[in-house]
Amino acid sequence: MKGKQYLVILISFLFIFIFSGCKKNSSNKSSSNKKLNIYVDIKDEKTKEVFKIIIDEFEKENKNVELNIMNSMSKSKIDEDMAKSDNIDMVVINRNVMLELKEKGIISDLSSIYEKVNLNQKFYSAVCAYGKIGDKYFGIPVIPYSLEIIYNKESIKQFGINKLDNLNDTEMLFKRMKEKNLKIPVILNEELTPSLAVAGFVGNNTINVGELEKYYDVGKEKYNNITYMQNFFSELNNLVKASGIDDKFFEKKDTSAIKDVEKGSVPAAIAMSYVSKELRDLPLNILSSYSLSSVKVNPPIIVNAIICASANSKNQEDINKFLEFIIEDSVQKKIADEGYITGNREANKNFQGYLQNIISHFENANENNVLFFYNLPEKMILPLNNEVEKVLGGSYSNDQWRKVIENTYK
Repeated sequence: MKGKQYLVILISFLFIFIFSGCKKNSSNKSSSNKKLNIYVDIKDEKTKEVFKIIIDEFEKENKNVELNIMNSMSKSKIDEDMAKSDNIDMVVINRNVMLELKEKGIISDLSSIYEKVNLNQKFYSAVCAYGKIGDKYFGIPVIPYSLEIIYNKESIKQFGINKLDNLNDTEMLFKRMKEKNLKIPVILNEELTPSLAVAGFVGNNTINVGELEKYYDVGKEKYNNITYMQNFFSELNNLVKASGIDDKFFEKKDTSAIKDVEKGSVPAAIAMSYVSKELRDLPLNILSSYSLSSVKVNPPIIVNAIICASANSKNQEDINKFLEFIIEDSVQKKIADEGYITGNREANKNFQGYLQNIISHFENANENNVLFFYNLPEKMILPLNNEVEKVLGGSYSNDQWRKVIENTYK
């Protein structure tokens, strides 16, 4: 009987030992797996594709870090979580929202990462400018785009134009297209309208983008004192009068419009540079010079997704690891291999032919090429777009900027 009791006691101890050991191993395994919570607010499909490449590459190389991607939160919920807790480690947002979160003090200064990896040398100046507020950096861009004019050099001859050397030639082509009741396809992401794209071309050459940033969300009175914003609308009106081009001339299309240019159905298109994927093997051309008479015009550079770190996160070490990883040349080359022209100089070296024109536009761009309306509050974008559409439609009233302000701060 005693022997049986000893046996029961021995088995009980063994179970306790095994159970404790399993629990300990499970605990060790759990502690070795880290999690980063990333809220993603990306509206356009192309940038989503690029961000997925980044995520996949990081997860392949960092098996012990789990990336929890969230994309269904309301903006007020993001603000609340970032301000009061550490539930969010990083956010992927546009520049308008980044400026707002910086004002609230809930995103981190990433200047040390820029300095550590020498990002301003590895990436183009205009691309880095999207992550900059004042003299500090608060975000790292996911992918940049430029606005390009793509044309068929044989088709433009049917309009009496032998070549497109600059914007003067382009303006002439557009006039002759309009005379034949042809529309210009405008290939943009989900965030931009044709009106805002045209506004970008005009505004970036009449507005001091850096100065506009300093006025971010200053309210009615101070915004009304910015005279150069009405000057922008005046310049836009002058362009409409001189060219005869109106809002009905621009037609938003998807990348299939590139085939229309190739076939000669239309001689040209305005497109964001993500069409480089479709252009690689096509016999088309890209306008190289954005000069207008003797004036050099700045083509807009667009970044609609910027990665920012939460100031309240307890995972700063892993956040830095993630941010430093995604800007490595090897990761950027993976993006370039998929046909996207990146913000990374080294990754873009394999692009050849007329795609080099796009890279040249990135090379020559600076902070003045940041789309001016990305330095405005997000709530101001719709009123701005509405007033731009009115001017393009021939309804210039000399008080467009005041109307934008009134409709923003009701």
